[in-house]
Amino acid sequence: TVAGNTVTIVGAGTATLRATQAGDASYAPATPVERSFQVHKRALAVTALDAERPYGTANPAFALDYAGFAGTDTAAVLDTPPVAATTAGPLSPVGTYPIVPGGGEDANYTFNYHNGVLTVNKAAQTLTFDPLPDRVYGDPPFELAATASSGLPVSYVSLNPDVAGIAGATVTVGRAGTTTIQAMQPGDDNHLPATPLEQPLTVTRRPLTATADNQARPYGQANPALTVSYNGFVSGDGPDDLDEPPVPSCEATPASLPGDYPIALSGGADANYSLTLVAGSLT
Repeated sequence: TVAGNTVTIVGAGTATLRATQAGDASYAPATPVERSFQVHKRALAVTALDAERPYGTANPAFALDYAGFAGTDTAAVLDTPPVAATTAGPLSPVGTYPIVPGGGEDANYTFNYHNGVLTVNKAAQTLTFDPLPDRVYGDPPFELAATASSGLPVSYVSLNPDVAGIAGATVTVGRAGTTTIQAMQPGDDNHLPATPLEQPLTVTRRPLTATADNQARPYGQANPALTVSYNGFVSGDGPDDLDEPPVPSCEATPASLPGDYPIALSGGADANYSLTLVAGSLT
């Protein structure tokens, strides 16, 4: 555009200016003269800004930085603004990937593109580990079922393997007592280690009934050997495995009159069994 002697460039292309002089009382009009010149497109630098995200998530919206706009122009004036893209998808491994801008078109600007970098970081993961119900000495092995949000396998350790030993995810009860089971996931190429979770495990003593065996003898004789029967042993255990077997006793003597006399049980203790003592009878 022309205002007086001032030419203002408003767009790229070929401009033709015409100079005229209309004459006056002393001069005839001058022959108009035209001059043409080319207004070239302005170079615009377009840079994709660096970005990052965790593995397994969608790419963020990529931003572009511009350098070289004329006057008050912004990206809003472009006929077709550039866009940025990358080849990385949600499951692309941890690493760096180019962010490539392109596709811009405009009547007044050319585009010089500069790539950015997308950094895919290791993803965080969490564990879910439900509380463990109490077990009883002699219970069969059982499976642990903690899960990682990543889907990666979980490993376990028992802080008191005498109470509960672990092979893989299988827990084998060893003795009564308490332990803590720790669940862990150490991460991999695409995942950070999970924060370990712990659950307490209590193994209670198994009920064991000790019963004094009924006995009989004639009046005037010594008492027979007093014996005890058991109900509730597990894992191949027997009386010899008890820490302290209960002791039977009877107050009847050879001179005791005919009748029934109680055979009492006393003592008895074990780390793995809770004993119930049942008296017998000597007739």
